[in-house]
Amino acid sequence: MTFTVADAVTGLPDGPYDAISCVATIHHPPFAQVLTCFRRRLAPGGTVVVVGLYRAQAPVDHILAALASPANAVVGWLKNRGRPAPRPVSMTARTRPADMAFGEIAREAREILPGARVRRRLFWRYTLVWRRRR
Repeated sequence: MTFTVADAVTGLPDGPYDAISCVATIHHPPFAQVLTCFRRRLAPGGTVVVVGLYRAQAPVDHILAALASPANAVVGWLKNRGRPAPRPVSMTARTRPADMAFGEIAREAREILPGARVRRRLFWRYTLVWRRRR
C-alpha cells in the first residue's frame, strides 16, 4: 500500500489510485478543478471520499448550525475536561471560510462525478462519496 500527500490540482501524480480522500481542505482550491483531477486519476472501481465544509445558506443549514454551535462547545469542553487548552500547532494555520453553499457543492459534484452521494453533516460539514465504475 502506498500513500501520497500532494497538492490536489498541481501535484497529484498521474495514478491511477484505488482511493482518494480529501478532509476539510477542498474549499481552498477551485472545487470543480479538484473533482475533475480526482476523476481522471481514480482507478476503475476506486473511491473518492471528501469531508468538506459548506457555507450555510438554506434554512436547513441554519437549523443544523443552531444545533452544531452548542454541540461544538460541549465536545470541546469534554475533550479538554473543562479546562482551557491552548490551540495545538496543527490548528494555527491560516484558514479560509467555505464559499460554496451545500446545494452548489451537490450540483457540481454530481455533474463531474455522476452518481456521487453528497450528504449534509453536523459542524458545517458534508461528505461526498463517489465510486468509479469498473
